[in-house]
Amino acid sequence: MGMKKVKIESADDLEALPEDEWVYCPEGLNAEFVHNDVDLEVKENKLSIRLPESVTKKLGLSKKDRFNAVYSGRKLIIEKV
Repeated sequence: MGMKKVKIESADDLEALPEDEWVYCPEGLNAEFVHNDVDLEVKENKLSIRLPESVTKKLGLSKKDRFNAVYSGRKLIIEKV
């Protein structure tokens, strides 16, 4: 099966690509993926993040868990301690 050229202009275009097939991006892919279920609130110098249930299950989180956070290069890196 030959490769077919497809123009990707949106997340819908990307999701429409066939599953279980290779995608070749000769110039790379400049994309930012955002999880729509994440709820952010900034109040009094505090960032509150409500995570989707799927994420909390994947990370095995409970109310007792504690975290360390570091800000680096416009990224907030959160690690479970």
